[in-house]
Amino acid sequence: MKPEITHATTTPVQGHKFNVGDKVVFTNDYGICFGVYTVRAKIPHRTVPMYSVGSEDGERVRACDDNLSKADEDDLNIPDAVASDFFREKYGRKPTQEQLEALLDTDSFDGESTHV
Repeated sequence: MKPEITHATTTPVQGHKFNVGDKVVFTNDYGICFGVYTVRAKIPHRTVPMYSVGSEDGERVRACDDNLSKADEDDLNIPDAVASDFFREKYGRKPTQEQLEALLDTDSFDGESTHV
């Protein structure tokens, strides 16, 4: 089991649009949708509201408002067998050209540029 985030808070922080316990759909910055997560904590941040969100299988990630959408009834009841396609179609988005170029220019293991 992963340790709890000790600096997180469950009290309202100005600017957060989700509350602890809310069911949300998590889509990363590159447009890949990972399905339904539960908001576990609000994380104080200087520039944007951040959250700790967790999936049913225990995976936890940090996410900001822009990466989360309120889960609706369809999201909560989608069968696992079709969930991946359903969420990709409903919430997924294409990465920007800048994001794609950044992926090509960076070695994913050490963050160094692969171009000389």
